[in-house]
Amino acid sequence: MKFAILLTFILFIGCASAFQIGVYPAEINISSNVGERNCFGVGILTSTNVSIKIGDRWAGEGIKPNGLKDYNLTASDLGLEVYHADNIYVDKEKSLEICILAHRGGNFRGGLLFSSGAYGVGNLINIHAENRNMLELTGAFIGTNFKGNALLVVIISVGLLGILVLVFILIKIRKN
Repeated sequence: MKFAILLTFILFIGCASAFQIGVYPAEINISSNVGERNCFGVGILTSTNVSIKIGDRWAGEGIKPNGLKDYNLTASDLGLEVYHADNIYVDKEKSLEICILAHRGGNFRGGLLFSSGAYGVGNLINIHAENRNMLELTGAFIGTNFKGNALLVVIISVGLLGILVLVFILIKIRKN
């Protein structure tokens, strides 16, 4: 009986295995101009040599995601282009470059998903894209502000008026 228990234990030890997958950094923050391609590095760690499928999902603009169900949009739904390989082979560790291009301004929140079979992991991406090519006029720019130059304007105006009066008086004197 002891032999049967020992044999069963040895057989189960050989069948047990664990798969680990990790990705870094956990969160990526990008501040960009509209139309500007931004690239960043991502590292993937695995416990074995494995094929990894890469994808991305996005939450609607202005939504604070409260779980995976809120990441239900594609990049193109939000006017984004995400450049990455669809499948890669990872031999314990691999670095890859991901690029994102925003076609419109806004704040976007998404995730990169890395999966192998039933296992997967992801990281968060926060993008703030601005349209900095637009001419922005503010009230201070539109209005006039003579605080520092008000005295100079008054002096020049009075001086020109004085010269004009003198010219007028000289013309009157010459006629008489």
